[in-house]
Amino acid sequence: MTMERYGSKDIIKMETGSMVYKTDGIDLKGKVGGGLIKGLARKMTTSENVVLTKAISSKDNQEIMI
Repeated sequence: MTMERYGSKDIIKMETGSMVYKTDGIDLKGKVGGGLIKGLARKMTTSENVVLTKAISSKDNQEIMI
């Protein structure tokens, strides 16, 4: 696990279910990266999830543990 600190409007991409902890100033958005067909192909050819999560920091000094 790693603890990261982010400033306002920073964005990170992570696999669904990989986050352990976040502060209130981080919003999570889930999306099928590249569309459904590419997401399913990614799932079949790699160990990545179909849905990818973006963590978006809305304030300075926000923390997330992945």
